[in-house]
Amino acid sequence: MDYLTNYYKNLCEELQARVYILEAGLRKAMKSGDAEIMRREAARQKARRQSKLDLAGRAGLRAQQLQTRDPDKAGLFQGKSDEAKASARELLGNIEEIEMQLDLDPTLRNRTTGSYQY
Repeated sequence: MDYLTNYYKNLCEELQARVYILEAGLRKAMKSGDAEIMRREAARQKARRQSKLDLAGRAGLRAQQLQTRDPDKAGLFQGKSDEAKASARELLGNIEEIEMQLDLDPTLRNRTTGSYQY
């Protein structure tokens, strides 16, 4: 049991370090004001978001498949799907923030009475 505890503790610490690196990349890009750096960071954020959405889709599908056979396992997969969707929403916020700073989003240029046109 001690082995598993240490294994997951080390895994969590490693993943947390990776999260800090990714967040630092976003902050660095936003502070730099350099359009090229921000475009590269936006591309990275978009790729991460797509990866999260793909994971959410796969986990949601697996949850549906297991719904009748193993409801407990289905719940675990549904939880993974929900976490991935929440993470993708956060990444979308990062992407929108970068695009607003760069004014890449064409819908932001056509503002009417405080709402976006689609």
